[in-house]
Amino acid sequence: MVLANVLQPLITIEEWTLEALHSIGFGWGLAIVGLTVLVRLCTVPLVVRQFHSQRELREHMPEMKRLQERHKADKPRLQREMQAYYREHGINPLSTFAPLLIQIPVFISLYYLMRADVKSGLFGDAGFLFVPHLTDKPHGIVLVA
Repeated sequence: MVLANVLQPLITIEEWTLEALHSIGFGWGLAIVGLTVLVRLCTVPLVVRQFHSQRELREHMPEMKRLQERHKADKPRLQREMQAYYREHGINPLSTFAPLLIQIPVFISLYYLMRADVKSGLFGDAGFLFVPHLTDKPHGIVLVA
């Protein structure tokens, strides 16, 4: 549970938001959906930044492939040439992963929040749409479409 303790500030903020959504009149199911939408909206700038970094890296891919073909026999030289190319064009290959790494704690803390709320009985007998009880284990096919 060390990870949960490190993420406790995020869990507290998410729990406060969930309870605030419920207190303004949303049912627990709709409050969970609302919290999920709010979290996704907060992470949109990170996702957009990640997509831009990926696109920029993809635009330089043909030249990087040419470098790899040219220096495939000499790995140390290939590394030097790739680093020089990255430096020359202002590319950081790890920049595509940074936004993803920032999102991971947010979604892990959501998992811990939901797990703790289910165990505490906070949701009670609340249902949502075709799900009779949010905390019940699934019993067979709930929705046939």
